[in-house]
Amino acid sequence: MDYCFVHGYADFANATNEAAEARDERFAPVRGFVLCDYLTRLFESRGFVAERYTDAQIAAGVWFIFGIASEYLRYADWPCDVRATSRCIRAIGTMYRDLFDCVCGDHGSDSQSERIDAGVDCAVYMIWDMDSSLGAGLAGSNWAAGQIAEAELAVLDMALFCCRTSACQVSALHGIGEIIVPRREGQVTERLRQLIDRYLAERSPPEWLREYAALARGRGWCSSTAPLRLGAPRQPCVRSNSFMKETSALTPSAGKAL
Repeated sequence: MDYCFVHGYADFANATNEAAEARDERFAPVRGFVLCDYLTRLFESRGFVAERYTDAQIAAGVWFIFGIASEYLRYADWPCDVRATSRCIRAIGTMYRDLFDCVCGDHGSDSQSERIDAGVDCAVYMIWDMDSSLGAGLAGSNWAAGQIAEAELAVLDMALFCCRTSACQVSALHGIGEIIVPRREGQVTERLRQLIDRYLAERSPPEWLREYAALARGRGWCSSTAPLRLGAPRQPCVRSNSFMKETSALTPSAGKAL
């Protein structure tokens, strides 16, 4: 776990470092059943992560786990049965509710904040746009993809209806916009739009989130209609040089006592 939240992304930013190379050789080969089980237990760990790591480390961990630095969520390559994979994906919803919603929005003190262009709020906002396989089930067409799609829908539902913070809600809307883009009109697109309609009817989001939801519901994000600054970055909070420097400097001693 320390590797994911303390070393993983920093090592990715400093791949030529000998210590980073040694850790990569030790942890990078973890794949398949072991990885699926590990991620499931991590996603279901509730608030444990928030108690153990700083916000900066949690942000770095999100970029690492869900992004190209680890490619852990390339679950299409997992040799696991679809039930195990589905459980792992559904567990991401638990992580939204029990971890992300607790640390985003300045630990809930500013739950409707539009400031999602930095830190852990930005990392959560970007989860569905980190070039992992998240969303692949909803874009697929075979039986296995259908099972994964239901799990992904459950994650979106959890983020939209069980989370208070705008970062979690806009993260789900961002994901819906990403999924709608490559799809033609069909059952998946309709279900995603119904999810947004229910969100707007049952929740009371601030105006900027309502506008963002309308964009996602339309034709998703494309080069001409990508969301401008509605409290969210147009292009997924690019990992800035300052962020790279911050994460590369993270060490176990920089966090809370382990």
